[in-house]
Amino acid sequence: MPEEDQGQAELTELTLYHDVRVVETVTELPGEKPITITGDQVAIQGVTRPDSRITLLGAPARFEARGVRVDGTNINVDRGDSRIWITGPGTLDVVVQRDLQGRPLAAPGVLRTTWQEGMLLHGSLIRFDEEVTASMSGGRLDTKTLELTLTSPIDLSPGATGGIGAGGGTGGGPEIERLFCRGGVMLENAAHQAGRPTSYDRLRAADLTMNVKTGRMTAAGPGRLSSVRVGSGSMMLAGQGGSSDGAVSSQAADNMTLQALTVEFEGPIGGNMNQRQLTFQRRVRTAFPPVDAWDVVLPTDAPELHGPRGALISCDMLTVAQVYTPLTGEESLELEAVGNTVVEGDLFTARVARMTYAQAKDLLMLEGSGRTDAVLYRRTAIGAAPSQAAARRIYFWPQSRRWKIDDARTLEITGGSLQRR
Repeated sequence: MPEEDQGQAELTELTLYHDVRVVETVTELPGEKPITITGDQVAIQGVTRPDSRITLLGAPARFEARGVRVDGTNINVDRGDSRIWITGPGTLDVVVQRDLQGRPLAAPGVLRTTWQEGMLLHGSLIRFDEEVTASMSGGRLDTKTLELTLTSPIDLSPGATGGIGAGGGTGGGPEIERLFCRGGVMLENAAHQAGRPTSYDRLRAADLTMNVKTGRMTAAGPGRLSSVRVGSGSMMLAGQGGSSDGAVSSQAADNMTLQALTVEFEGPIGGNMNQRQLTFQRRVRTAFPPVDAWDVVLPTDAPELHGPRGALISCDMLTVAQVYTPLTGEESLELEAVGNTVVEGDLFTARVARMTYAQAKDLLMLEGSGRTDAVLYRRTAIGAAPSQAAARRIYFWPQSRRWKIDDARTLEITGGSLQRR
């Protein structure tokens, strides 16, 4: 052998068959979780090189590395390019610090994503295609295409400190900064306390983008939001009911009814999930009644089905917000509807330029535009002739069913009474 060829031999390719398990025996960082590979067939190119490429076949094969686990029938790994990709169905488990709605977790959790067509993990981007489901405790997201953007790129090369779950010995994981869904999306969240349900939310939209850390969210219509909460005053939008950590006592849950909010919309949504505020646009239809089941589907075109405490609202734009009430220490709902607004109850109909509702004050306020009045048609009983009032502003307290007219222009009373100021 020539003298120049008498160095250490390098293993360039290795193929293993049948119940293969390869474990990294030495890691660069103390406490770092080693790379583990299992499959029916494992092929490694550049075995001793930092830019090695790995192909795994199995039913399924598995690749685990520092906080991430990938299952699939055909897994490809390029450590030099820090890239993992799969053609066909598979499952990805990632350790995360926040849930699907951006709320910090008390302890690191696992986000499991399944798909049917393919997955690509490269740098700070993870993309899943076709029949994608992302789920973790209490939450689920279904869409056609899902993209996750991380706060820092993933580095799978040997000795990297910025890989998934860097510092795996401490239980840390990646921070998901942004998620983007397209091709239709359904986002569900259920919260429980002491084994009892306290909230159930469902949001359906065409596309959805959310900054998980800031809570900023946009979505495209058409779609529907359905939110059910225990008790008056504890209903919350895309959050947990009762207190900041979602605690609702068992006794309180027994004594509370269920309050529902359904919003159907044709246009876009914008808002902030952390601030618990969303704005819906174009042909917005809203139902806000008490209900007796978590999975009730509420019609938004039949006020007679929602009882004396329910109301339907149609408008051009609706803002829904959840606010903290210092006197009670509870969260309460606030609504603002503007543009071609119609409010319907079992015994009244109002046509106004603007409507606001404050749950904590039990106050519904109807306003004209300055050029047109707010107009109210009210009946004392179903089928009775209506009274009519046109005014600059009309107040209604739903619990006491009391009305007050501010600066009335016309007032026609056929039964019952309205107060005029």
